[in-house]
Amino acid sequence: MVKMKTRLKKQIFALCMAVVLMASAVISAGAVAGRAYSIGGEFHNGDDVRSACDYFGLCGYSSWYSTNPTYSYLNSSYVLNSDILYFSAHGSQDGIYLPNNLSLHDGYGASGNAVDIRNFSLSNTKLVIYDACLTASNGDGSGINLCTTTRDRGANAVLGWRVTIGANSAFEWQKRFQNRLALGHTVTNAVAYADQFSYADNDIKNHTLYGNGSQVIKKSKAAAPASLQEEFPEQRQIAISPLQATYTTLSYDLLAEAMAEKIPGFDVSDYRVECTPTSENGKDFVIDYTKKTGAFITDSGYTVIFQNGRADRVYDNTVSAPLSLRFAARSGSLPPQVTGQARQSAFAQAAQVVADRRDGSAVKEQSGEPYYEIETGRYYYRVFTEYYAGGTEAIGAFETLYALQ
Repeated sequence: MVKMKTRLKKQIFALCMAVVLMASAVISAGAVAGRAYSIGGEFHNGDDVRSACDYFGLCGYSSWYSTNPTYSYLNSSYVLNSDILYFSAHGSQDGIYLPNNLSLHDGYGASGNAVDIRNFSLSNTKLVIYDACLTASNGDGSGINLCTTTRDRGANAVLGWRVTIGANSAFEWQKRFQNRLALGHTVTNAVAYADQFSYADNDIKNHTLYGNGSQVIKKSKAAAPASLQEEFPEQRQIAISPLQATYTTLSYDLLAEAMAEKIPGFDVSDYRVECTPTSENGKDFVIDYTKKTGAFITDSGYTVIFQNGRADRVYDNTVSAPLSLRFAARSGSLPPQVTGQARQSAFAQAAQVVADRRDGSAVKEQSGEPYYEIETGRYYYRVFTEYYAGGTEAIGAFETLYALQ
């Protein structure tokens, strides 16, 4: 099985509409709103941008979105010094890359219609979310990236990603994160909540939050409809003996023993184990245990979150097969073989998606693994593809499934 630690890199394009539309979320009469802007559009037909817009409306802001921004639209203090900014874009250490040859950058390696974030005061800005690959990375060793520059211009908190991230996993993560914000939790709490779940690309948890994570973004209590609710019920939290550790000192054996004490039949050898740091000091990190079925990986498993060097519970992300599939499994049917031809066909299928963009995009890297979808009983070869977008150095990523016979 191909090991994939650098998977889907989602430097999500912020392709934003020249027509700016107000969010469908309703702000209660008399609320002192403030402004939120969500900018993007290439991914999910812009649904991730519209979803963010709605959530920030539910936080009590006058919330707007754009899915095809112009230079004059982005190069504006009114937009960039808003209370909340969300960008869904392709990214790099130094910028995010939008359609129309438009970019927002930190002054390094700018090209095209480039807006320099250093030219703006962000003293009014509470939170900036760069939902894009590598915006919190340090590939050149300088310690400077788009997130740090945005923070230094006055933004109270900035969230970005150290690695490339997959578009589908990013959208799932953002919906949970933003829902938590709309429920009135702190930014740090909302990040940890979204990290509790399992994703096809668990590198979505490889983020950095700069600045004040203890702030509550929600402004208006009146903007909290009953439709907002916790997705993760208490019964899915399994208490374990408290453990103290950092990212570098963690004893995986001790953690596995603590889990086995509380989870009947738990055997760590049945799982792929991934540890992802979520802070620079090494005290915050996430451990994902993803269930294996022979050579096939699944989406079922457990997650443990260390915050400030401490963990005392496991989050149950296990998935059960329908009764009909359990009966079929007992009948002795064997999983399909993953042949070399199947792998080649799976990679070619994904590469064709890049070619079909017809904008000069080119495959950068591909990796894959046998995957079993528990809910349907189907077997696939799952491919993660990174690509250079539109003939530039900006990176995008996606996941495809190739059905095995």
